[in-house]
Amino acid sequence: INQAISGNDILSKPSELRYETFDTHKFLVVKCHVPMRIHPENLWVQVNRTHIKINGLPKEHVQIIQLPAPVQPSQSIATYKQSSLQIKMPKLSSGRYHDVQIRFL
Repeated sequence: INQAISGNDILSKPSELRYETFDTHKFLVVKCHVPMRIHPENLWVQVNRTHIKINGLPKEHVQIIQLPAPVQPSQSIATYKQSSLQIKMPKLSSGRYHDVQIRFL
């Protein structure tokens, strides 16, 4: 379970969100606790293959979360409910093996 769940237990900056990362077979899910002082409609989430960037934090701070595996950014979904921001991202598959013909010389 410890390998499937990770996060930031100790925050270095008070303007950062506390988060947990859940790693499943097909998805990465990041759950962020949004404190009352942050208005959720001000948040803006960006995802690339290896990082999440959360904008709209107090004092114009930006939080960047490194992901443990590459994801498909275009198919990511973010939802907010009861002071929790959840970002669900499908993992990039390593792909199937393909046969390669050997050419004998």
